[in-house]
Amino acid sequence: MRTLMMNTFLCIALACFGSFIRGCCSAKLPEPAHPGPLAGWKESQEGGVHTVGTLVLKEGESSDNGKIGVKVVDITAANPCAEYGSLQSLPRVKMQFYKAPQQTVICEELLTAGSGTSLIAGPCGENIADLGVTTISVNAINATEGWVWFELRK
Repeated sequence: MRTLMMNTFLCIALACFGSFIRGCCSAKLPEPAHPGPLAGWKESQEGGVHTVGTLVLKEGESSDNGKIGVKVVDITAANPCAEYGSLQSLPRVKMQFYKAPQQTVICEELLTAGSGTSLIAGPCGENIADLGVTTISVNAINATEGWVWFELRK
């Protein structure tokens, strides 16, 4: 009788623990709000930071300033079950940079929300600096609505 009670208790405990673990993974992560109207391709200087453009683009959309263009290739939602701090635990965007008049692709970068990335240190190299951009800052990614808010800087 005692063994039966122990087995029953263990089965119930395992079922509860399994439900608890699955419950953590099924939680939907909060998404950022849209920033509203932005400056677009308007250069500005503030506190030593030279911004070339502040944009929101949806997946598949592109924009250019006549010299350099950027296209949002793919947006991937964060995985709520992934290990905290891992790449999979963060929303990601694959962005393509191109020479605007010719539509010649310079490079593609995989970026995360909240990141500031030097484009000349990666696969874009000096090719992108010649077009007036050296850094991208990804302010927010909303995977549910399919948009990314970012700033291009010199």
